[in-house]
Amino acid sequence: MLHAVIRSEDTAFHFSAEVDSYNLQMLLQHIRHATSRGRRVQLQIEIDREDELAFAKHTRRWLRGMRAAGGELKVAVLPVQRGTWPPRPQTVAGAA
Repeated sequence: MLHAVIRSEDTAFHFSAEVDSYNLQMLLQHIRHATSRGRRVQLQIEIDREDELAFAKHTRRWLRGMRAAGGELKVAVLPVQRGTWPPRPQTVAGAA
C-alpha cells in the first residue's frame, strides 16, 4: 500500500491505494494537475516495505524528473504493523 500527500500553498490532497501501475499513474495525474497552475508542490509518499520494488519500477522516471524540476519530495519506506491502515511505523531501535 501507499499513502501520498500532495501539498500546495492552499490545498492538501491525500491518496491511498495499492501499489500498481494504474494507481501510480493516477497519482502522477494528480501531481501534474497540482503543478500545472504554477504552484510549488510538496509530495510526501509512504509505502510498505514489501511494495518498494514495484513502486520504484513504476515511478523511477517521473520522480527523477520531479526532483530535477525542483519539486520537494519525501519518500519513506515504512516497516509497518500488519493489519493496520493507514500504516503506522513500527518503533525502530536507534531511530530518532
